[in-house]
Order: sequence, then C-alpha cells, then structure tokens
Amino acid sequence: MNKFNFLFNEEKNGRGRLTFLVVISLFAILFSSSFINAAPPFTSVNTVGIVIEHPIQEVIKVNQPHSFHFHLFNSTDGKPILNSSGVICIFHLYNQSGIHILVNDNVTTENQYDWVQVIPAANITTSGTYAYVIQCNNSAIGGYYTNDFEVTPSGFVGTLGFYILILVLSLGIIILGFSKNDAPIVVLGAFGLVFVGLYVILFGIDGFRDYTYTWAFGIITIMLASYIGIKASYELIAD
Repeated sequence: MNKFNFLFNEEKNGRGRLTFLVVISLFAILFSSSFINAAPPFTSVNTVGIVIEHPIQEVIKVNQPHSFHFHLFNSTDGKPILNSSGVICIFHLYNQSGIHILVNDNVTTENQYDWVQVIPAANITTSGTYAYVIQCNNSAIGGYYTNDFEVTPSGFVGTLGFYILILVLSLGIIILGFSKNDAPIVVLGAFGLVFVGLYVILFGIDGFRDYTYTWAFGIITIMLASYIGIKASYELIAD
C-alpha cells in the first residue's frame, strides 16, 4: 500500500494538499487570536513623609503563597525607618475583578528593617492582574505605595515565542514526513503537537488560561495530533 493515501495518492493529491493547508491556516489563526497582552503595571509612590520600597515581583504563580518584603525610608534624609519607630503598615490586596480580597491592618516585621506580608495561596487562585496598596504611618508622617502584578498558571509571561517555536517545529516535521511519505517522521511531529496541546491546557497561552478558549485550543491540538499520528501509524502498519 502506498503510504499516506489519505493526502498523497495520485487521484486525491491536489485536494488533499488543499485540505491540509486550510486546516493548518485555520489552526494558525486560532493560535494567534488566543492570547492577550497584559497592560504595563502602574506604580504610585509617596514622596513626602515615608517612602516605601520593595523588590518588584511582576509575575506570581497561581495557587502559590507569596511574601512581600518592604522597607521604609524617611523622604527627607533617606534614612531607614526601623520597626521601633512606632510606624504601623496596612496591606490591601485586590483581585483581577477589583474585589478587595485581603486587608491586614498590622503588617508584621521580620527584623528591624523588613516589613513582611504573606499572601496565602487561597487568595491567588485565578489568573489575572492583581493590585495591592501598602500604607504606613505614625502620628507624625505617612506614606503609601501601590502597584500590581500578574498571576499566571506557570509563573511566567512572555512565553509566546516558545509556543510558536514548538508549534512551527512540530508542523514542519509533519510536513516533512508527508513530503517524503515517511510515517515515523509524521508520528514524531504529531508527538510535538500533543506536547503543545497539553502545555496549553495546563498553563494557557502566554500566561492567559481559561476553561473555554485555551482549553478548547489545547483539546483541538491534541485531537488533530492524535488523528495525524494514528493515521500515519495505520498506513505504516498496513503497508
């Protein structure tokens, strides 16, 4: 039996190639429209009284606790404000829908310099952009800091290039296998598509994941890869 008759036999060669190109084109369009770009974070820092500084964490992994460590400085002379100065800090957290989900009106200190706020994993259960406000004051001076961060399934953003690389590599291997009528090469490329589909289901696309678009894309990818791989394997066995 001639391998890959479903796309490359002499009678249906043109129609098979056209069908394959249409499927790949629709696949690429769906992929390119299935992600969103996050807006850059907005930061507001008080410059009179107390200046609040802390290491910026722009991306946090979903369902993982996270600790915010921050330091206080006098805006007049830049000297650190120690935890013995009578300053009280309050921490507010808002989820991706703008709902006030956490408030701690007495942030604890780890040492004389560090104020620490731990966000429990129960407060970071959904991907999206979260915002927080830190306000500190005593009877004489005060200050505040506000910023936001992204919560993603993988803890990373900007991974679109990785998806494109694996997708293009997998499709390239499949096309190479079709052009050479080589079933093992086609199966290898299909395994690559399965990997892309599983990764999309688990971690979304470029930090964006939901149970409609990215899950559907991942399932469609796995189904397409399964069809190609099974069909190629059948042709190889039947030959």
